[in-house]
Amino acid sequence: MANKHLSETAVQPYGDHDAKLEFPFTSDAGFKRAMKDEEICKQVISAFTGLAVESVKSISSEYSLSPVLGGRGIRLDVLVQADGRLVNVEMQRADPGEIARRMRYYQAVADTHTVGKGSPYAKLVEHIIVFACTFDPLGCGIPRYTFRMQAEEAPEAPFDPGFAWILLNSSAWAKEQNSSLRRLLRYMDSGTAEGELCRRIDAVLVDAHEDGLWKEGVREMMTVEQRIDWAEHVGEKRGLEKGLAEGRAEAAAMYRWLSEAGRTDELMRSFSDPDLQKRLLDEFNAVKQKG
Repeated sequence: MANKHLSETAVQPYGDHDAKLEFPFTSDAGFKRAMKDEEICKQVISAFTGLAVESVKSISSEYSLSPVLGGRGIRLDVLVQADGRLVNVEMQRADPGEIARRMRYYQAVADTHTVGKGSPYAKLVEHIIVFACTFDPLGCGIPRYTFRMQAEEAPEAPFDPGFAWILLNSSAWAKEQNSSLRRLLRYMDSGTAEGELCRRIDAVLVDAHEDGLWKEGVREMMTVEQRIDWAEHVGEKRGLEKGLAEGRAEAAAMYRWLSEAGRTDELMRSFSDPDLQKRLLDEFNAVKQKG
């Protein structure tokens, strides 16, 4: 059955989405929901990596991996088997300042799970890690950074360990020459759904937001940090009355203050209790004024 929203306006501005899409494509929940669609997943990976993806064998979200010998585990946003390759795509809305080391660790942990004991290294499958960022992770003002290993002294020497790392910067979408990637980065940056792929993603997310159970389930599963990020995107009712941008900043600041004070129980309850939320916000503002 054709998606009822797919044939609507060719270009849909993000301004309409603040109310309509509580969890946009760049959010944890919105990204994973959209990537469950096999055709969307295939086209997104193709645009992000620049590879012609013919088929995807499996799509896993919230995929957890732990080092074989113990140590810190990882949870991947989306892991896909595409044309015999492993492609890990992470949506990144905040800059933790550790992206390079994080990519290194993700690569190392994932590799330990692709070959068994005694297996030849040739069994290691090609692995591509993509961090799709809504900011410029390296500050060079370009839309895509691709990293592959080579010898500094002889760049032309054949040396292919079978992996690549890609950092995307949606804020520089206008500089991207490839039209598919440019439209997708623009959609990440502003929500402008231009082109078949972005309109399809938008339609899937609009339909998802009409499912009250899905939205409620997403809210219940969010961590404190995800709720803070969500509050920055959506804003609270009191904040909306004062101005959207100011409201988001105020709500996010209050949530971080509660989190740092160890008052996570009150923080979580405040999302479903407007009276508690108002009291906490008044307390936060009083402390801020004294401070």
